[in-house]
Amino acid sequence: MRRRGMIRVLVTLVVVFLAASAVSAGQGYEKEVSALEAFVPRHMKVDRIPGLTIGFYQGDDTWVKGFGVADMENGVPANENSSYRLASVSKSMTAVAILQLVEKGRIKLDDPVQKYVSFFPQKKWTVTVRQVLGHLGGVSHYRDFKSELHIKEHKDTREAVDIFSDFDLTAEPGTRYQYSSYGYNLLGAVVEGASKRPFGEYLKERVWKPLGMTDSYMDDPEELIPNRVRGYRVVEGKLRNSEFIDISSRFAAGGTRSTVPDLLKYVRGFETGKLLSQESLRQMFTSMQTEDGRLTTYGMGWHVRPINGRFCA
Repeated sequence: MRRRGMIRVLVTLVVVFLAASAVSAGQGYEKEVSALEAFVPRHMKVDRIPGLTIGFYQGDDTWVKGFGVADMENGVPANENSSYRLASVSKSMTAVAILQLVEKGRIKLDDPVQKYVSFFPQKKWTVTVRQVLGHLGGVSHYRDFKSELHIKEHKDTREAVDIFSDFDLTAEPGTRYQYSSYGYNLLGAVVEGASKRPFGEYLKERVWKPLGMTDSYMDDPEELIPNRVRGYRVVEGKLRNSEFIDISSRFAAGGTRSTVPDLLKYVRGFETGKLLSQESLRQMFTSMQTEDGRLTTYGMGWHVRPINGRFCA
């Protein structure tokens, strides 16, 4: 899928820092929210974004609002329950699943991935679960964008992994950071091998259900998903429907769909300890490094680049 000229209906999970500080100071934050509500439509027009949903929480206060439209042809407005593709936010959920299974003793991070995925071929070097979590495993990203990003057939786990299973490693594991969606598909297969259940079923029962995330799904085009948002792109200066793609080929790297209220529950799950232990969270949000000591600014499932000296993931 081309990035240039592509407009997607976006789900944006925003922490509004001014609003947060106002709440913590015990003051009202209507002024900040009003400024946000004026800011968003202006920039949607500039960037030609049809619709999006924004939300934040601070303490017990939660604010969520949809802007624009979720379906241009039928005039359906975007709202707080609009269901968007999560793209690479899915990787964080895959990392949660891996670390949960580590806590249960079902996975060891420094085991070769083939211990859990027998159909993934042996490579020139050993590739460990930990390395793949941090994009240090040498697993290739997309190679042929014209074919690999336009898959329309449904893929099961084996078929999704088969797409890249014969690719050579791009570097000796541990020596170079290279972002890889295929690596996270491989981790989805690790989850299945260790848990003995389908990846989507594992996420539903062990990640979404405990947090009350009832509007989160694997993005199956055949399923009836409430409030499903349409996608759009710009072609020769005009908005057009996005090309149909069956996202199952990227199931554990970008194959989920959810709402902003569910994503807020997801973030709270980290805070409350309902998902992972403090030690697992520490590993998840700590930048990995190459063998020669270079920080990658990527932990496990999250980029962890600081913004203005503050932690951000």
